[in-house]
Amino acid sequence: MKKIIAFILCLVLISGSLLSGFTMQANADGADKIYSIKATFKNTDKQNHKGFIMVGTALSVSDFEISARYSADGEYQVLNNLTAGKVELSETKIPNGVNTTFSVRLTYKDVADTVDGNEKVADVVLQVTNETLEKIEARWSGASTYYVGDSIKEAEITLLAAYKVVDKDGNIKDVTRTINNNYFSITPSAITADGANNITVEYENKKTSVQIRGYAPRNLDVSYSGDKNVIVGQSIDKKKVTAGIVYTNGDKKTVKNTELTITNEVVQAVGEHRVNVEYGGMTGTFSVTGVAKAPSKIDAKYSGTDLVVGSRIDISKITIDVTNNDKSKQTITSGFTISPDTITQIGTNTITVTYGAYTDTINIKGTEMLPSSIIATYNGGSVIEGAVLERSSISLTAYYPNGTNKTVTDFELSVQTMNTVGVQAVIVKHKGLESTIYVPVTARMVTDLSVVYNGGTPSQHSSLDREKIVVTATYNDGSTANISDYIINTTTVSKVGENIFTINYAGKRATLKIEAVARIISGTGSLESAASREDYSTDLKVYIQDQFIREGMALNVEDVEDAVIMPAIKRVNSTDKFVAFDMDVDDFQFDENRFMVAELTVPEGFNPSKVAVFFTPDRRKVMVQQTGGLVSKELYRFYVYKSGTYVIMEKEDNDVTKQELRDSEARSAFMVVSVTNKMKVGVKSKIKPYLLFSSVSDETYTYEVDEEDLMSISEAGEMTAKAAGTVTVTVTAQKSGFSESYEIEIEK
Repeated sequence: MKKIIAFILCLVLISGSLLSGFTMQANADGADKIYSIKATFKNTDKQNHKGFIMVGTALSVSDFEISARYSADGEYQVLNNLTAGKVELSETKIPNGVNTTFSVRLTYKDVADTVDGNEKVADVVLQVTNETLEKIEARWSGASTYYVGDSIKEAEITLLAAYKVVDKDGNIKDVTRTINNNYFSITPSAITADGANNITVEYENKKTSVQIRGYAPRNLDVSYSGDKNVIVGQSIDKKKVTAGIVYTNGDKKTVKNTELTITNEVVQAVGEHRVNVEYGGMTGTFSVTGVAKAPSKIDAKYSGTDLVVGSRIDISKITIDVTNNDKSKQTITSGFTISPDTITQIGTNTITVTYGAYTDTINIKGTEMLPSSIIATYNGGSVIEGAVLERSSISLTAYYPNGTNKTVTDFELSVQTMNTVGVQAVIVKHKGLESTIYVPVTARMVTDLSVVYNGGTPSQHSSLDREKIVVTATYNDGSTANISDYIINTTTVSKVGENIFTINYAGKRATLKIEAVARIISGTGSLESAASREDYSTDLKVYIQDQFIREGMALNVEDVEDAVIMPAIKRVNSTDKFVAFDMDVDDFQFDENRFMVAELTVPEGFNPSKVAVFFTPDRRKVMVQQTGGLVSKELYRFYVYKSGTYVIMEKEDNDVTKQELRDSEARSAFMVVSVTNKMKVGVKSKIKPYLLFSSVSDETYTYEVDEEDLMSISEAGEMTAKAAGTVTVTVTAQKSGFSESYEIEIEK
């Protein structure tokens, strides 16, 4: 009964499957209309092993598997036993000229079976090719020598593949290609036998064979690079065993030492001993010689202390480490001899230790006999406070246990500088012993005082620069030192001529005598005046000018009030052709280094290139062109030395052509130098010399400095401050013969 029921169930399942192939599956709403279709190529007989189809191959609906679904989200169901004509192919043959992919469209024609009454289509992309592999042929290059077990290098196998290729017109031609070794496989992959080895080469499901020559091992060649003399009971050094396989072609291949099997490696007796070496079923042998154990060297050591010269060496303080020929070691304390057995000298004593046939040396330091007491004696006189005690003034005697004594000089002092006025105790030390001496110490005193002034010549009513006053004290120990905490009665220069200053320090007095010059008015003062007409105007500016710094010191500045300089301009007179200024400068007591500078703006309407300033003492004498000239397009500068009338005009509008065109004042030439008197280390400054009233137009200058470690000067007059201090710089006009020196202070 159970068998009948099972058979009935099978019939029901089979009939259900058959019905599903002939009817369409209903969707959730009960509809049985096709929503969409898809298709895949299923006829593998028309494909090569890579799934490619050859061009020219015929296609039919039965080559495809067609599936349909009945809703947008339904599953696809395979359609079986389709009625002829329900599905149509866009192509029934793969055309020539295609060699990559080809698309075929399948159209479901029966619109009565579709949801929307339209045909349903599915596109299938086929992988196609225009060539067919006919056969392959393999060749071996013979580049390598192979031994049994070696892997075959596939790159040494050349594989040729013969193809039938169809062109776009359907013509067939034969093509042979060389196949890269990455695309074929070989079996076996290693050499297995001596002689010819048949190797199978497989490519694109086709096979061929090639013969490769192999060589088999013939015997094992063994050698030993270690010590051929081995101590009885020890083993040979396995790492020193070398073995190589000798092949049937005579080649030799070294075997890794770790892959060898070595037997009988322990030497059992004195004499010849053979060692067996095995590898890969082959055996080789070598021989060593067994020798008896014996000492090979000794190392002696001394553990005692330093010994006084003449002392006998304690042999119990000496041990010997014996190294045997098997590298084993042992320590012995007897059975050896030493020579000499007594310390003979101070310092290193070399002692020879002998054990059997072997010797070694040890070093023992010999020392002198130490004293039991010392006595120090001071033989010098009084020492000035702060002085160092002379060692030669001390005598030290050492007394020894054997009753002898001697004078020694290798002693130390507890203090060397004497700073305690009166009596100072000093401890003398030698070999751990001490003795005290007492040294008389006198106070350090000033015995003389001197003073100089480096500030140059001052003027009346000026003050001395304390930094330029150098006070030197001389002490009773002969040393000297510059001091700054002195007392001076005054620093004010009170009169012209000799001024006396008194310096006091530590009970001593020094006198400083300085010659002073009369005070010179310095500084600047100015006055401005203007004159104008309808057709021109001019401005006049007059000021007193200091020309240079004398003897490296800036002159005391005393401003000139306007009330002093105002009377200098007495009258301003102007016409269409000139502007005249009466100037009274007699009250200013000009000298060769001081003068008055006047600057005029060129009147409008005047030709600047023709403008000049002329001088007449009383407006009746001949006018003379004054020293000066244009300093800009609209500014004319000239110098004033005398009282009188100064006139600015164009040259063609006066009688200068009838007069002496020279300056009526016979002035002497002099040099003017612009130079700084203070600099900082690392700063550069340029010296600028000028010649006034000189007939030399191409003057050259030289520059010198007295302390080149503090300052350097280039040939062009550029100063570079290098270190703090005071230097003197000299500027010389080579052709005119003028020379001036200036003191410059360099600060940190």
